[in-house]
Amino acid sequence: MEVQKNIRRKQNNAKSKENLLWLRDNTSAHIHADLIFGLPGETYDTFKDSFNQLYHCRPHEIQMGILKRLQGSPIIRHTEAFDLRFNPLPPFNILISPDRVSFTTKQRINRFARYWDMIVDSS
Repeated sequence: MEVQKNIRRKQNNAKSKENLLWLRDNTSAHIHADLIFGLPGETYDTFKDSFNQLYHCRPHEIQMGILKRLQGSPIIRHTEAFDLRFNPLPPFNILISPDRVSFTTKQRINRFARYWDMIVDSS
C-alpha cells in the first residue's frame, strides 16, 4: 500500500484479486499479469509479498520487470526523494534505491525474473 501511495496509484487490491480469480475460474481468458520491481519505497519483502499475492491469483503468465526511467515518465519526480539510481544507458533500468534495496538484492531479483521468464512462463 505504501508503494501505491508513493506512485499515486489508487487501486482496490482486494477487488483486483477477486476479479483475477473470477476471470481465471469463469472464463477462458488468458491472464497475463505484470509485476514491476524497484518502485519508490519498495523493499525485497514488499516485492516478495506482491509476487506471492499475484501468484495465488493463478494468472497464466506473470511477467516480472525491473523499473525503468523513460524520458518524461512520472517516475522522475521520485528520483531525488527516494535516491533512485538508474542506468544512464538504455534500457535506463533502476540500479539501486539505497534506502530500501541494495545492488545485490536488485541483482537477485533480476536473476529471479530471468529464471521465471525462461523456465516458468516459457513452459
